[in-house]
Amino acid sequence: MKSARILIIFPLVFLIFLNKVSNGQDDIYFPLDTERAEGENCRRSDGVAGTCRRVENCQRSVRHLRDEDFCSFSGRMAIYCCPNSAPRLGTSEIPITSVDELCEAFYPRQQPHYNILITGGRKSLANQHPYMAAIGWRDFDGEIQWRCGGSVVSRKFVLTAAHCTMVRRARPDIVRTGDLNLRITENNTHPVDHDIIGIYVHPEYRANSVYHDIALLKISPNFGISPTNQPACLWSSNNIPVSELTALGYGTTEYSGPDVEILYEVEIPVLSNQACRIELPPSRSLPFGIIDGQMCALDPNGQKDTCQGDSGGPLQFSNNVGGRRRPTIVGITSFGQYCAGPSPGIYTRVSAYLNWIEPILLSDL
Repeated sequence: MKSARILIIFPLVFLIFLNKVSNGQDDIYFPLDTERAEGENCRRSDGVAGTCRRVENCQRSVRHLRDEDFCSFSGRMAIYCCPNSAPRLGTSEIPITSVDELCEAFYPRQQPHYNILITGGRKSLANQHPYMAAIGWRDFDGEIQWRCGGSVVSRKFVLTAAHCTMVRRARPDIVRTGDLNLRITENNTHPVDHDIIGIYVHPEYRANSVYHDIALLKISPNFGISPTNQPACLWSSNNIPVSELTALGYGTTEYSGPDVEILYEVEIPVLSNQACRIELPPSRSLPFGIIDGQMCALDPNGQKDTCQGDSGGPLQFSNNVGGRRRPTIVGITSFGQYCAGPSPGIYTRVSAYLNWIEPILLSDL
C-alpha cells in the first residue's frame, strides 16, 4: 500500500514542479492554453463578451465569478474575464443574480458622481437620500399617520422592519419617497406617494418578537429611477468596513418627544455583537440574547441614537466603488429601550437575510 501511494503522489508533485512559473514570484499555479493577459478581449462561459481585468475592476460581483472565466495572474492578483458592461435592468444579456449586481446596475462605475452620501449633519438635504421612504397608515378621514421608515432597494420594493407591517392591528397602505418634511412640501423636493400592493414578512418573524425583524413592501407605481434618483444598495458581507454608520429617520428627536416628521440623520458608532451581548444579555424581552441576524450601535456619550418613529429606516454607509459613492444599507432600525440611552440600539443585519431577500427582489425587477 505504501508504494502505491508513492506512485500516485509522485506524478502530482512532478506536475506541480513542471507547471510552476517563477518570474521572481512565489506563486504556484497551472498555466492554461487559453491564458490571457490583463486587457485582452475574452468571452465568458455564459457567452457574454468581456475583457480580462483584475477582480476589483470587474463589473460582476466577486462571489459570482466562475473558475472557467479565469484569464491569468498579474503578480498575485487574479485576472478574470469580466463583462464589458454593467448588468442592465430589463435585459437578458447579463442576468442579474444578486443584490451586488443589482447595485451595479443602479450605480455604473463609468458614470459621473451623483447622489453622494453626506454624513455628519442633522437635518438631511433635498435629494440627498432619494431612496428614503416613509411608511404610513390612512385614517378613516383620509389623514395619514407616518409611523415607520424604510428604504427603496429596487424599482418595486421597499425594505423595512417586520414590526412595521402591523401597527395597532392595521397594515400600512402608503409609502412616500423623495420627501424631507412629511407635514409640508419643501422647496426642491418632489415627493411621490406609492400604494402598498404586497407585503412580504420574513417567515421566522413573530409578532411582538425582536428577532428576524425584516420585511419587503411591494409598491405601485414603481420608484422612478434617474441619475439623481436611485435605490439604495444592500451590503452583502457580515464584516462592516467602517466604525460608524449613518441612521436615517422621520421619528422623534427625544424619548417620548413629539413627532417631528422631518428627515434627520445621525452617525452612530458600531458595536460588535460580542460587546453587545455583554451589554444586552438574554432577558425576558430578549430571550436568545443578540443573534447573528442582529447588530448593535451605541454612542458612548449617549447623545446619538435612533428613536420612536425611526423603525424600519436604514443604518448605512457611503461605499466608494470604482470612483463612485453608493449609499449602502447594513442594518434596519429594529428596537431599543430609550433614545440615546445607556443601552445599544438593535438593528436587523441585512447580510444575514440575503438568501430570503434576493429571490423576492430579483424575481420581479
